Amino acid sequence: MDPVTVGIWSVVILLLLMSFGVHIAVALAGCAIGGLFLTSGWKVTASVVANCLYSGVSDYSLVLIPLYIIMGSVAAAAG
Repeated sequence: MDPVTVGIWSVVILLLLMSFGVHIAVALAGCAIGGLFLTSGWKVTASVVANCLYSGVSDYSLVLIPLYIIMGSVAAAAG
């Protein structure tokens, strides 16, 4: 499809989803994935989504925060 048409439809669907009460992050992610699928195809979409998920989870500072919380809970339970 034409990228301009996909962009217009994405904005319309985004506003429609938000008016139905869908969380903004879910609506934005759905429109982004759908638009990428319509303009680039399935292989590119799968690659981009996998890369974004991995880069979000593999960030060192974001991994440390839950570990420090768990360590604090264990230390508090130990006395």
